Amino acid sequence: MVRPGAVSAGDPVEVLSRPGHGVAVGRWLVEPAPEDARSLLSCADDGGLDLAAELREQALVVATR
Repeated sequence: MVRPGAVSAGDPVEVLSRPGHGVAVGRWLVEPAPEDARSLLSCADDGGLDLAAELREQALVVATR
């Protein structure tokens, strides 16, 4: 069951789904790579991901590197 609330150290966490783009949040935040940007944009264009406007803009810039 999914319910909102706080998560503390030691609490069990279950992954319910993973998007198909394969981009790790940590990797994107540290050093966004063009191939990751293209994966995010492709997944969003296919309807598999809802990108926030700011993230889409950043991905478009990174994708052209």
